[in-house]
Amino acid sequence: MLRTNKHIARIAGFKAKMSAVTHCARGHRYSPDNTYYSCNGTRRCKTCNLQAQKRVKPITPKMIEKAKRSLVSGYSVSQIIRGDDRSMNPVQWAHLRRTDSAFNLFVLENVNERSLATMQTRLGIAPLADITRSARIENLGGEALYEPHPDDFAWFYSLTPRYLSETDRYDIVGNIYIALSERRVTREDVPRRIREFTKQQTSMFSTGDYGSAKSPYSLDVAIFEDGKTTRGDNAHIGLWSEESIYA
Repeated sequence: MLRTNKHIARIAGFKAKMSAVTHCARGHRYSPDNTYYSCNGTRRCKTCNLQAQKRVKPITPKMIEKAKRSLVSGYSVSQIIRGDDRSMNPVQWAHLRRTDSAFNLFVLENVNERSLATMQTRLGIAPLADITRSARIENLGGEALYEPHPDDFAWFYSLTPRYLSETDRYDIVGNIYIALSERRVTREDVPRRIREFTKQQTSMFSTGDYGSAKSPYSLDVAIFEDGKTTRGDNAHIGLWSEESIYA
């Protein structure tokens, strides 16, 4: 009981002390129009709160790069500045568009059509005239934005089958990067889906058809796309023909 009374007296003393404070730490008066209360009942300064909201925190090159990749990958502006994995806060976004003309132009060229219509009105942050729209990536997946790592290329290359040629392995890595940029796969899922990328490459450029790894195409296939001459037409000497050295 004695301890409870001491606690109550300490709280009352703290309240009396805080009530006697007429200005915030930055010198703004606690007037009725400039005061609001936090959840625990303490007074807060509205002026300081507004200044904090307008204060621009440092913007790093990594944040700018992530915002650009998010735009190209189909993210909305709301996801970039307010999502769970946001690139920057709304104040930084607005400040960067006003002060960095190159970034602002990139945003207007790559943002989706609905956001562009809003940004280009007179109420927009930094509207521009005569901009050239970039081609949009169609059929985007819904995976998280890919965050590049310095050793990703070497890692992806090491996952490809060693029996394939160097060119095929490079092509597989290229297809992985395309899938990552289109948000069809996550970086963590690449090892699990490497067979899928390998099958995609080998089905397009087969190396095991017709009994020879050196002959990926049939003799009936035209040599040129715009012609009718086939490989068989040029192969006038057979393996066991009289002209062959093996006959």
